[in-house]
Order: sequence, then structure tokens, then C-alpha cells
Amino acid sequence: MKKTILINLVTLLLLLSCTTSKLTTEITIQKLGDPPGTKIIADNLYYDERNIDNISYLEFLYWMNSKYGKNSNEYKSVLPDSNQWRKLNINYASLDSSYFRHPKFKNFPVLGVSAKQARQYSKWRSDRVMEYTLIKYGIIKMKPNAPKDSVFTIEKYFAGQYYNVKPSPYLLYYPEYLLLDSTANTTAGFRNICTYKKWK
Repeated sequence: MKKTILINLVTLLLLLSCTTSKLTTEITIQKLGDPPGTKIIADNLYYDERNIDNISYLEFLYWMNSKYGKNSNEYKSVLPDSNQWRKLNINYASLDSSYFRHPKFKNFPVLGVSAKQARQYSKWRSDRVMEYTLIKYGIIKMKPNAPKDSVFTIEKYFAGQYYNVKPSPYLLYYPEYLLLDSTANTTAGFRNICTYKKWK
């Protein structure tokens, strides 16, 4: 958890140190580059090289907790099932309490996540990457203490409902992370694919 906080602080410092200028030309998909955590496999199609790991999902939980609180339905609804190892074999039951949060497993695939939770993670990832992009280009300001009813989403931004910011006519592409296979059993791990979509 300390590493996640450190990562968030480093990201914040990097964003604050970035110089921004008013956009006057369209930002193309090529200029946006590969979405974070992916590699290009075809024109405007990007793929996670490996399954979503524990530390990435912990970052998601940390964010959900910071916005909604540990006792909220929003936070509780995205907690992975911690009994995956016990279900596999009772001899592995001790891993149920350590696998997800122990630092030595941080880069291992997250387990026990339902398809619905995996889709929620994918949507959250899309929103955070778009938010970062808009901050980078000086279109919106970072609001780390935004209340839960004012959290950034792609839909709110393009509807002009995110702090009444008018969407930039020069940055109309947004990343859409989706499950690699919507029919797969995500409790055994999952990956994302990503494409840039143009807002209508």
C-alpha cells in the first residue's frame, strides 16, 4: 500500500512539473502514443503484455477507497474473492490471506475478480488515462480531492459536466480499455485490450 501511495505522489509531482500550452492543432492517435501498459498489435489496437497484476488492482482499490470509503458499496463491490486458493486446494488456504496484498506477489496476476469487477476496472482505467491526458495538455486541472459526485469520467468531460469545462475541439480521442475476452473466466486473471475512439 505504501508503494501505491508513493506511485501516486510521484505521478502527481510529474504532472505538476509538466509545462502545458493551449492546444491549437488536433491531437492525433499517433501523437497520443501507446496507451499505458500496452503494446500495439495492429492499427489502433493495443494489448496488455501480461495479466493485470495485484499492484495494479490494489491501486484501483486504493482509489475507490479514497473516493468512496472502505464501508461504501462502491468499494466493497470491487473487492476480489479472497478464497481462490482454498477453492483450488485446501492445502493452499494460507495463500488466501497473503497472495493479494503481500509485496512479494505484487507483480503476480490478480485472482478472484469477477467479469463485472474486471469491466469496472477497465472503465476506471480508461477514465484515469483520459484524465491524465487532459491534465498533460492543460485542458483540465488536477483535482485530487474532488468529491465522489465530481469524479472525472470520459462521459462527463465530453458532455461538459466536469466542472463545466468545455471539451477541447483538438483532443477528441479517448482510450477505451476492454476485456480481451468478454466470455473468459476472469477469476483466473484477465487482460485488457485498448483502442482509441473518437467522440461523436
